[in-house]
Amino acid sequence: MTSAENYEAGLPLGLIYATSQNMLRDRVSALRDANIYEPQRYRHLISGIRIGEKPAGALDVTANFLVVRTMQDGGMILFAAGRYVDRVERTDAGCKFARKDVVLDSRQIDTLLAIPL
Repeated sequence: MTSAENYEAGLPLGLIYATSQNMLRDRVSALRDANIYEPQRYRHLISGIRIGEKPAGALDVTANFLVVRTMQDGGMILFAAGRYVDRVERTDAGCKFARKDVVLDSRQIDTLLAIPL
């Protein structure tokens, strides 16, 4: 997960960096056990999916997203907006993500960002 400015400049700095299952488990543990917050719901909207095929059967896939957070009292805010930039490879076991980048339109994020975007 990175900002649009970093992505376009080719800078590897990410807002959240997870390259292993243990790093992802840590994010889930923070969400479920460590952070205290009022109940809320998130709605992910995905649109503008583009698929381009590469040699060897890999696919480059991009899609836009919006995430809306709804609080317990019914109040809603735009939580995040951006695009997914993915590489999907075909294997004998089926299609698998080889790379998944979340490129945020804004550099400002919720300090308790633990949910998957």
